[in-house]
Amino acid sequence: MKGFVFFTSIGFLIGLWLFGGEMEQVEPHVINTKYDQKTMEYFREITLKNELNDKVKLRPITFKKDVKVFLEGKYDTFIEDEVNRVLQDLNAIIDPIELYTVDKKSDANMVVFLGDLHSFLTLNPDLIYSPQLNTCEGYFKLRTRGDEILFSRIFINLKKQEGSLDLQDCLREEITQSLGAINDSYRYPTSTFYQGENYVTEYSEMDVNVLKILYNGK
Repeated sequence: MKGFVFFTSIGFLIGLWLFGGEMEQVEPHVINTKYDQKTMEYFREITLKNELNDKVKLRPITFKKDVKVFLEGKYDTFIEDEVNRVLQDLNAIIDPIELYTVDKKSDANMVVFLGDLHSFLTLNPDLIYSPQLNTCEGYFKLRTRGDEILFSRIFINLKKQEGSLDLQDCLREEITQSLGAINDSYRYPTSTFYQGENYVTEYSEMDVNVLKILYNGK
């Protein structure tokens, strides 16, 4: 596991996490039956389970509005270009919304911080008691309302990256998971959602299908 996810929902998600409750699984869309059983099983594992508690089954959550990404912290042209490449790949897959970078933090609903833990916590003091931040390469926290993602905060721990490929992989994984594909899995080593060590810089066919089902319903 390279990253860690924590998300809160206005209403019930945080209470569900705290008490380890279990919900009835709810399909998010009328699913196109062109996908085989393996694809649908992976979709449910990635979107209906949670790294914190695999007993919790959630309605998939997604952004309903365009995703406006703001970069802050320590980053260079290489990182900017890589983020834009990830967003370009996502825009080629996802139909209902667009993803793009913005120049003002006040305009963003996704903030990607790159740097060290101390600097991140200085800007996000509410996360100071999150012990997972001490060891993770990447982390994201979502604010939701019902099945809608309202805001995403992403932390890329530059000190934990082992090189450019590791950084590319971490950026792609955290940005993609913060869109609602929240869980990791050991099923497919070439997937961006793979829980073990890998260096994924392109979406696999399975990743593309998961995102299409999640956002396009087909």
